[in-house]
Amino acid sequence: MIARKCKLGKRQGLTPLRMHRFAAMDTCRKLIRGIDDEELGMRVREVLVQYADTFAGETEPVGCESTAVRNALQEIQAARADIKG
Repeated sequence: MIARKCKLGKRQGLTPLRMHRFAAMDTCRKLIRGIDDEELGMRVREVLVQYADTFAGETEPVGCESTAVRNALQEIQAARADIKG
């Protein structure tokens, strides 16, 4: 199974290392969306704002359980939209 995934990834130009990186990013986004403690959400909000230009700042706010996290992601997306156009 793993060998088959590696072959498929190589055909698509992905090395196993890159495939693991994308899986880790996806897991991180799920963790960000799943935060339901508002105190933790406020701390994560600070980190998201600090690292807004990374993949974490590209997390969709839809489905975020924490209001602070959802608001931070919406602010980051609004700022990006202002920069683009």
